[in-house]
Amino acid sequence: MTRLLTILLAATFVVGSAVVSTQRPAQAAGRSFYVAPNGSNTGSGSIDDPWHGIQFGMQQLRAGDTLYLRGGTYVERIGSGKEYAKGTPTSRITVRNHPGESPVIRGGMTLTKGGVHYWTFSGLEFTWDAATLGANAALVRLVDGVGWEITNTTIHGNRSYAALRVMAETPGLATDWAIRDSCIHTTVPTNDDNNDHNIYVGAGNSVAPGSGVIERNVVYGAPNGSNIKLAAGSAELPGTSGVVVRNNVLADAPQNVLVAWKSHDNLIERNLMIRQDNGTWSQPWYPNIRGLELSGSGNRALVNGGYGADSVISNHNDSPQPIADLGGNVRLGSEFAAPRTCDALRAHAAGLGIFGPEPDTRRRAGVSRIATSVVLSQTAFPGGAPNVLIARADVYADALAGSALAGTLKAPLLLSDSAQLTSTTLAEIRRLKSTRAYLLGGENSLSASVRKTLQGEGLEVTRVSGPDRYSTAAAVAALTPATSLAYVVEGANDDPNRGWPDAVAASALSATTKRPVLLVTRDGLPEATADALNDLKISEVVIVGGPGSVSATVAARIEDSDGDGRNERKVTRVSGESRYDTSAAVADQAAAAGASTDRVWLVTGTNWPDALAAGAAAAQVGANLLLVHGQDARHSSAALNWLAKHDSPDRALTLVGGPGSITYTAEASLAFAYD
Repeated sequence: MTRLLTILLAATFVVGSAVVSTQRPAQAAGRSFYVAPNGSNTGSGSIDDPWHGIQFGMQQLRAGDTLYLRGGTYVERIGSGKEYAKGTPTSRITVRNHPGESPVIRGGMTLTKGGVHYWTFSGLEFTWDAATLGANAALVRLVDGVGWEITNTTIHGNRSYAALRVMAETPGLATDWAIRDSCIHTTVPTNDDNNDHNIYVGAGNSVAPGSGVIERNVVYGAPNGSNIKLAAGSAELPGTSGVVVRNNVLADAPQNVLVAWKSHDNLIERNLMIRQDNGTWSQPWYPNIRGLELSGSGNRALVNGGYGADSVISNHNDSPQPIADLGGNVRLGSEFAAPRTCDALRAHAAGLGIFGPEPDTRRRAGVSRIATSVVLSQTAFPGGAPNVLIARADVYADALAGSALAGTLKAPLLLSDSAQLTSTTLAEIRRLKSTRAYLLGGENSLSASVRKTLQGEGLEVTRVSGPDRYSTAAAVAALTPATSLAYVVEGANDDPNRGWPDAVAASALSATTKRPVLLVTRDGLPEATADALNDLKISEVVIVGGPGSVSATVAARIEDSDGDGRNERKVTRVSGESRYDTSAAVADQAAAAGASTDRVWLVTGTNWPDALAAGAAAAQVGANLLLVHGQDARHSSAALNWLAKHDSPDRALTLVGGPGSITYTAEASLAFAYD
């Protein structure tokens, strides 16, 4: 079976469940303020005494706050040169329409000075006003910023280089942004050929913007440019990268998507594109997706349907790194008759399935590793859990060794600071209505204060610990059901990139089978581990990882742990050439033990924090677990091959961690990994 979406040339373009939805942590409560065209900035900002200026109102906001715009027309250029407070992933700052009302902003919005962090702009309308916008001023321009989004917004009537411009001035900013469910249209020709765009993501100087997503929008009417341009202002500047363009309707531009020069690692998938020449375009032969002099690699297009242009994809001017056609890009016909309005195009596209049904790929992420463990608990235990495991957040060994106990008790594994119980963890324990807590590790791992807080909440507390990580893992193993088999993994390494990958890979398998994980070093069998093998009467050991993780010498000692020359137990390995190969081999073992091959959780193989609690949560919902390369999944071919081998129309992927763990570039490469 293939997950390639069906494209019928008889004017039907179906986009399936490939929209990737970023799961956001619950929004913290904040204050509400109001502005109105007839308000006053001397007022209180209440619904009965609103402010007048949008910019004034935005400057009063703090994390968690919402500014409601009452209906009517505002003549204002917002934000130029101003600084604003920063939101957080759990306390976003929101500027939106008052429910049921339609604010129209005649003017523009330019957010610079480091940009806005975790702001949402929703339900707004921006249009051109000559008195407030000069020549070559983008109608909406966002510079820098992290985690901002524009949603359910209309931007139209632009007379400049871009209706919506995404830029960066500071390296590392303008990341994790999103433009969703909006309508951006009718950019009036003003400049030289191909220089007036609807959405323009690219460097204007030596700094390129970071990764983001453009999804489920209607974008049309850029007769002198592109509906979406992913490129810098010139060939010498750094390219645009890590942008996902998916499930949009793009119409009436000489090139619906332009990717040029040094731009790299962008994905264009599952869009409906309409290029019908109005007779005035100077390049009637352009395709719907155009690569121009591309030297940047990794640009890809998958399952796009095109009208009008002879080609869906074409690369021009001898692009040494052309946009890769990954299949399913099909010309659907010469004419597309739907009226050119936001509502008509959206309705027509929805009828064809362009915006897709429920997503089959989701993220589960919080603002930190602790918050991510809470999100995973909420995902796996929506109805609560009587038992809960808690491990320290800054060391991996105790958490990963706890997977079998989590599976045995059907309990979430939460993380906390060592010195005191983290407030977000405590809030989740209250939601779970847990009555018993298991602390993994001694008081150096989770202090007496943590225990006292839990007891104060009425929980019975059991500490599972030993003098070191090996003893703690052995103590955890003693609480799991009697078994003849145990998993052994490397549990420590001076290299921060080692010592944990195989344990992460084994965590879901251990939780699924309820068989313990014991820890060794590459070249040593700790006494606590040797004693546990004997005390638990383990007759079979599966070493997860190759000799580079657990040496042949250690394997031999495990076979004969008492040194009497007689092998007490059978030892086998599950391993591969890399951590990703090992993870794929472990996933096969988990599938044989009953874990799903349709529901797969993906964790980064390049860092451990977000992965600590993933194994226990994945096992609770019957899912499998795979390690993927966090920056670009194509670098973990074993995982991609595993997904292809187990492909299914019922596939549901869960990405654990935010774009700092699994980037949008990695997410994009996953979108076509098994098509």
